[in-house]
Amino acid sequence: DDLDAEFSRARITKFGQICSELPLDFSLCRLIFLCACAGKYIAHAAILAMGISFNDLFIRPFPSSTDLEKYFSTLES
Repeated sequence: DDLDAEFSRARITKFGQICSELPLDFSLCRLIFLCACAGKYIAHAAILAMGISFNDLFIRPFPSSTDLEKYFSTLES
């Protein structure tokens, strides 16, 4: 049970702490972490990571059922 003893002494790294706080995948967390270490690109990295994490940047909320006919007619014109 040396493995259990090693895990009980294990400590989380700074990078691990950041990854656990951010709701992003590993590669985007790494982007933010590296830019934070550089010191001046953290805002750029956060904006870039947010944009990359969306499937579709042009999401439009679906209109209510009463507005569907009006919605589709505007698409056709």
